[in-house]
Amino acid sequence: MTSEQEALKKPARYTVIDWLLTQTHQRRYMEIGVRNPEDCFGHINADYKVSVDPGYESSDNRADVKLTSDEFFEQFRSGRLTLPHQQFDVIFIDGLHLADQVWKDIQNALQILAPVGYIVLHDCNPPTRYHARESIEEQSPARNFWNGTTWKAFQRFRVESSKNSYVVNSDWGVGVIENHRNAAGGCLNPALNPFYEFATFERNRQQILNLVDFEELCRPSNDM
Repeated sequence: MTSEQEALKKPARYTVIDWLLTQTHQRRYMEIGVRNPEDCFGHINADYKVSVDPGYESSDNRADVKLTSDEFFEQFRSGRLTLPHQQFDVIFIDGLHLADQVWKDIQNALQILAPVGYIVLHDCNPPTRYHARESIEEQSPARNFWNGTTWKAFQRFRVESSKNSYVVNSDWGVGVIENHRNAAGGCLNPALNPFYEFATFERNRQQILNLVDFEELCRPSNDM
């Protein structure tokens, strides 16, 4: 699949996020890694929403909180930064697309996620190894399209946690972690891809990511 075909997959991430917000109690939303609010943040319908971004990729940082995610979580936990809410119902992680940073963002987000809540991650389903390269600066057939190694953090979470998680097969892979429900099949078998190799991931991406269609997610009786 080409980059252009992948980019056109629907629904967009904000459509998935909006639907998840309707499944929560208070519709409080946080976005980590905004860059351009028109890409996602501006589309979100929430009772309360806040954006976090250090502004490294934009000369005009329009985020509400102008910090890195590490700085934000540390200051929020210590009480040096206050917001109207202490918990959030949906937290969208779309910052630095490297597995170690995504993993930290997931662990930090879990600490302020509402009991009935969702963590959402962008770029979980890179179509080729070129899209999954470690550096956006590296020249590759994927050109400026870059998903990074987010998929590795998502795989690790599925290996280490029994919380229900899956990837909606649209918009470069929209990963979802449910705080309030455990997966029926338990944790992902680590032997499926023990060394996090992309070729192995590619052969087993359906099972590793637990890929679902958005229509399947929205079914009232879905039991993913």
